[in-house]
Amino acid sequence: MFTAVPANGGCGTLTVPEKRSVPNGRTIDSRSRPLPAEAATPRPDPIVWLAGGPGDDGLTEIGFVVEGS
Repeated sequence: MFTAVPANGGCGTLTVPEKRSVPNGRTIDSRSRPLPAEAATPRPDPIVWLAGGPGDDGLTEIGFVVEGS
């Protein structure tokens, strides 16, 4: 389940099962933040940035791959 992102441009939350084999078991909340495309005619496919390990912060690391951030 995805919680809508606030109008002020904050983060949303994606809730997924901790174990896919136990869909009604414990869940994990993953925060996400969509950034709008800057192109006049943006492509429909998104870029998804996933941080690579414990302690990584994908919300601040995205600036390394998005021009102008």
